[in-house]
Amino acid sequence: MTFSLFHRWPSLSRGLDRGSHGTRLRPRRRAMSLTRLEDLEGRQLLSGGIGTAQTVGPQAALAIVEGLSPANGALRAAALPTAVQVANAIGGVARGELINALTGVSYSGSDNWGNQIKTPFGKKNHGTWTRYDGAPSNLNETIVFTVSNAKVKKTTLTFDVFVKVQVRVNAEVRIYNRGVRLLEVSGSGRQDVEGRFSFAITRTSRTALNLTTTRSDVQLKRLELDRIGHLGGEAARLVGDTITGAVRKWKPNIIQDVQSRANDSVVNTVQGDVDVKKLVLKALGA
Repeated sequence: MTFSLFHRWPSLSRGLDRGSHGTRLRPRRRAMSLTRLEDLEGRQLLSGGIGTAQTVGPQAALAIVEGLSPANGALRAAALPTAVQVANAIGGVARGELINALTGVSYSGSDNWGNQIKTPFGKKNHGTWTRYDGAPSNLNETIVFTVSNAKVKKTTLTFDVFVKVQVRVNAEVRIYNRGVRLLEVSGSGRQDVEGRFSFAITRTSRTALNLTTTRSDVQLKRLELDRIGHLGGEAARLVGDTITGAVRKWKPNIIQDVQSRANDSVVNTVQGDVDVKKLVLKALGA
């Protein structure tokens, strides 16, 4: 009776190379992908897609890239961080910078608030009073910061950034007639602010970078009113008009705030974050 080791354990034969003169053991080689940057279990460590920059951070990216950079020059070149990986690392840090920069920003105003007239019985509240305030709301949850079109050409990295910020607006309206309050109503709304930016980062030496903003366009988009519909009629109209009027007044300030802070968040990230700067320099051949 012939006993076959491979009959008892067929899986063992998959790791062997059978020759014409017997069986020769040949260990399998497992290739490591330098383009997808996988670990030994096949888990993708760096995302190749572009999204909200919630990918591996600059420290992890540097560790992976440096770990895959042996002395061999060709392999080291293959392990250089890609434009997408670098841009996403920038976006991940810059998003946090923008949240911090917008925290505490607020707007306020009023029209005719506190107006009084003289009557035989003294001064009395009179007319339509309105006041309003607004601020970027729930930034950690609502802010959008996406990176796209990342490319490296020689010593320059270019990429686009899309930013979306939501400003919460609250309004209060009171109507008086010679001291008699006829109406008091309040409501709120949400104003979307969208910004589109383009950046170019050029390596000017082995340790220096120059960042240029090539496009900066911020606009007010959809204004959505809420907690107004149930009021009905004149009350809803008054609150709606107050909110839209407030946004019109604040428009230049809102655009300037989002524009300058979004731009600064990228500049501060590239120039101020040590790990991001190292990653950019590596991608640009330093």
